[in-house]
Amino acid sequence: MHKLGLRLLALALITLLSFSATGCGSYTRVVVVEKPHTKEHGNTAVADRHFHQGLKYYHKGKYKKAVKHFDKAVRKDPHHWEAQYYLGVSHRHMRAYRQSQQHLQFALKNAPRDKRVKARIHAAFGATWEAIGERHKARDSFKLALDFDHRNSDAKHGLERMNGKHGKKKGKSKKYGSR
Repeated sequence: MHKLGLRLLALALITLLSFSATGCGSYTRVVVVEKPHTKEHGNTAVADRHFHQGLKYYHKGKYKKAVKHFDKAVRKDPHHWEAQYYLGVSHRHMRAYRQSQQHLQFALKNAPRDKRVKARIHAAFGATWEAIGERHKARDSFKLALDFDHRNSDAKHGLERMNGKHGKKKGKSKKYGSR
């Protein structure tokens, strides 16, 4: 009991001295927050590994293998917008247009508020609509992409294709060339 009393007295003295050293009533609070290693954080790292592996296959034109890795990335991190985007584009290359649109929709929902990212996704929508034969929807998607980023080359070329095939002039056109 005596030791406890001495410790409390020492603590009280230290507290009083610290108040008097810093000015009466003034104090600084230091809060240390450690980010715990959670399962979610680990899932994000695994998702990124699968995403990058999928990109390797995608750039080689091996879309089925790419889709497997992008799927794994999305299962680990459902908000991984880039994996969703590449799933959409990969499915379009594989002519699975409904899946392409679904994944592009998820990508758009989870994408950051970056106009270039939005343009990229809308240009991919345009290419999917174009592949299906929905020219008006493709044109609208390409225009929307250009509204977000007027420099998006995929949207520019897509819109040129849409206008070139259904432009007023037939045959050779100075602006678009012969198609």
